[in-house]
Amino acid sequence: MTSDQYKICVNVKTFELEACSLQELLDNEDFHQFDVDVTAWMSLTDVVNTNRKLDSLVEATTETTTRTEKIHMNKKFPADFAPKLFETWSNYKKKFEGLLASVEHEVKITELRGKIGTAQEQDDDAEERITGQKEKLAKYKKEKEDLEDDIEDVEKEVKEKKEELEKVEDKITDAKKCQTTQQALLKKLNKELAVIEQEGPAEKQKLESVGTDVMRLIARREEQPKVDIVDGLNVDFFHMKKHNLDGATLDKFNFEKEEPNHSALLKMPKTHFALTSNDQIKDWSWESFQIDPTKFDGTNSMLKLRGTLIAPVDGEFTFSLNSDDGSFLYLGKRALETGKAFIKNGGLHGMVTKTNKVTLKKDQPLQYTVTWYGNNGPNGIIFKILDPKGKEVPLQVMGKPGTMELKDTVWNQDFCEGKKNFWNYSHWNVYKHLDKSNDKACEKACLGDKNCETFLINPKDMRCHLANFKFKDSKINAVTSVSCKPLSGTQYYGKIKTSAKKVAYDRVQGLAGKKVLMPGQW
Repeated sequence: MTSDQYKICVNVKTFELEACSLQELLDNEDFHQFDVDVTAWMSLTDVVNTNRKLDSLVEATTETTTRTEKIHMNKKFPADFAPKLFETWSNYKKKFEGLLASVEHEVKITELRGKIGTAQEQDDDAEERITGQKEKLAKYKKEKEDLEDDIEDVEKEVKEKKEELEKVEDKITDAKKCQTTQQALLKKLNKELAVIEQEGPAEKQKLESVGTDVMRLIARREEQPKVDIVDGLNVDFFHMKKHNLDGATLDKFNFEKEEPNHSALLKMPKTHFALTSNDQIKDWSWESFQIDPTKFDGTNSMLKLRGTLIAPVDGEFTFSLNSDDGSFLYLGKRALETGKAFIKNGGLHGMVTKTNKVTLKKDQPLQYTVTWYGNNGPNGIIFKILDPKGKEVPLQVMGKPGTMELKDTVWNQDFCEGKKNFWNYSHWNVYKHLDKSNDKACEKACLGDKNCETFLINPKDMRCHLANFKFKDSKINAVTSVSCKPLSGTQYYGKIKTSAKKVAYDRVQGLAGKKVLMPGQW
């Protein structure tokens, strides 16, 4: 409204002064703040305040429009003024009512937006809590599974310990029974001896003539208690630490103090022990201990043989020792001192035979020990025992129950000096698996299973394979390669029992080359 219009408006009537002033203010005001593109970005508080402003404006314009309508009806005012005034305020009223409707709509939208945001935040919080609960649940499940595995392992170990305890208790019971029997026999023998001593030499001679069994039992009682007897020899094998030693130095080698490189209880196919050439020594060491023949030529080595002669008859028995180089034979449990040897065949020499004789009663046990060394050049040893008629008798080993097993006799020789042996079999029969196992548990499982001849472990998942070399087709021969690290053909590591006789070893190219069936392996 111009200033002149304002003056006219003022002059119309005094009570319209307020309406005239409001009209002048509205004509000069910018109402862009009420537009949708502005209110749409307002916060709930701002849009509510804007709504209140428009409420006031709508109320003011409504009141003013009512007044101008009265002026419009009053004939006292100029004819051209009243309609314009009424039209102007009517337009203001419509404009503000439209803006108010728009702002009220924005208020509702903003309120809904706030509620949606709150709901979204609540959903996010709920989702986060659910995720946390899922993670906790997964953790608890894993802990439960681990605990169940641990419980299973403990129960298995307890079961094994109980079985071992039962075996020990059985052995103790057997030993007590044996002890009781021996004590009763000893008591009986002591009574008979007392009778002999009381009744004089004549009665003693009579008892000796009719009671040789009693005297034999006395002799056996004085030697040692009841023992297990098996054909074969306890063998200790030594590699010489120094070569080209003289005979006097080699004679003084301490076979009792020095630790052997290999030990085994070997069953002998013949009645005598004979290695008559370096090649025979090399092949025998391979078959007995799996000593690499590419690194051992049969020279610079030593043996200690231990056995027990159980006299099959009364009479004189001959011990024969033929060797290249030095050898000695000892009787009983005496120290292995060359000066006390029953047969002295020491020094550096070719094949030389020496013998000695001993008189024994039937069933009388006699322990013996043979030591031998072979220096550079050709080597050999032949040991045998002859009965009173000159016939060879079996070489036997005697020991207390439970003491026959020597160290390193269960598994075939270690090829890798304490490191893992990696194998590849041409044929094998896997009959059992143990998942997530370990070296100790897998080996123990194979030891406790009479059907198991070998165990192999996959290092990728630690799965234990229990197997044997027993095939329905008798023509199948198991051949294996072995290496000291994983190769393309040797991925699994483990051990093979010495009882698994039908296994030939690859002994070419550092035990990691072609699969070769070695002749004479079994």
